[in-house]
This record gives sequence, C-alpha cells and structure tokens, in this order.
Amino acid sequence: MKRMSDPFNPTHYKEGDIECIDAIKSSMEPTNFHAYLKGSIIKYLWRYDKKNDPDICLGKAQWFMNKLVEEHLNEFGSNSEYWTEEKPSPTNFE
Repeated sequence: MKRMSDPFNPTHYKEGDIECIDAIKSSMEPTNFHAYLKGSIIKYLWRYDKKNDPDICLGKAQWFMNKLVEEHLNEFGSNSEYWTEEKPSPTNFE
C-alpha cells in the first residue's frame, strides 16, 4: 500500500491559503464545529481496525481530538482541577 507523503494534511485539503478545516469552522457556529470534530473522532475510531493501515486512522482521530480540545479551551477556558495530566497541545502536521 503506497502512503501519501502526509496522510494527516495532504495538499488536496488546502486551496490557496485556505485550509479545509478553517473553511468548515468558518461556516459553523462553535457548537456545531465541536460536534463536527466529535463526529470525525468517532468515525476514525470506528473504522481504524478495519483498515490496512490502522495507525493512520488512529492518528487522524488524535488530530481531531487535539483540535477539539484546542477549540474547547479557546471557547470555554480551562478548569485546572479537571486536568490530571499535562494539557494536550494540537499536533502540527503541516
């Protein structure tokens, strides 16, 4: 199976200077964007063990989870008593 050079952020996810995820976010209210991210996490977790390369699906699920955490913290802030480990930071796949 031939791998893409960057399975998490391939060039077809960008048009000019616009990333697809940013266009999606711009088209939605924050609550809807959070639901989109949650759905994407579920999708990749649901199918990872049915794929030839499950680590790609798991990596994508993690990318969407990091994005959801980032968006949640930006929207609502953080209550440190709920964080038991170091807060995750979004992974940059660019």
